Amino acid sequence: MDTHLLDHLKRTADAIVAVFGSHAEVVVHDFSHPDHAVVHVAGNLTGREVGAPVSHFPFRLVKEQGDAVEDVLGYKNVTSKGRVLKCSTVFVRDDDGEVVGCLSINFDVSEYMRLNAVLAEHVEFSPVAESARKEFHTTTFPETVESIIDGIVGAFGKAPSDLSKEDRLKIVADLEKAGVFMYKGTVQYVADALGTSRYTIYGYLRETKAEPADRAAE
Repeated sequence: MDTHLLDHLKRTADAIVAVFGSHAEVVVHDFSHPDHAVVHVAGNLTGREVGAPVSHFPFRLVKEQGDAVEDVLGYKNVTSKGRVLKCSTVFVRDDDGEVVGCLSINFDVSEYMRLNAVLAEHVEFSPVAESARKEFHTTTFPETVESIIDGIVGAFGKAPSDLSKEDRLKIVADLEKAGVFMYKGTVQYVADALGTSRYTIYGYLRETKAEPADRAAE
């Protein structure tokens, strides 16, 4: 990556974190050397340091889409400690249009989720019917399954790191009742959404006396 471009990205990363403080992290990747692509880290949310390899997400996108890859803005991620991040990945190109790196912006929204839960308590209304089902409008069946999972997890109004074991067991039990565990990849998706491992989810399923239908497929 060009030295002037790299310097500009580093200063931009520092400026973003200076505005948003400890809730923000900005990582600069130089794709010239994927095995140690991280060349600058402002803030500290994911524990990454200079010299770390390229993150899986941008690396996969570039491999799949090449120089036509588009920026991905405002997506959700969960750290290994269960912190919820709102993220954006902006790809950087040289004068020839070739992707040479990216700027990864992470913002910890866990505290805002807690605040949202407090506010929601004060505007909560008694449900007309607890058994009323929600309809999820999606374009593909996998999206429908993911919407059900996100809806049940989101109803708790907490970041995964704030969920108790009882909360997680209740979530897994509700998901089992919804029948989502019969589909391939669901256990891992739920594990990511709760900031835990799929083996923990299997344990919760055993505790709720349920097992996924196609465990072998996971």
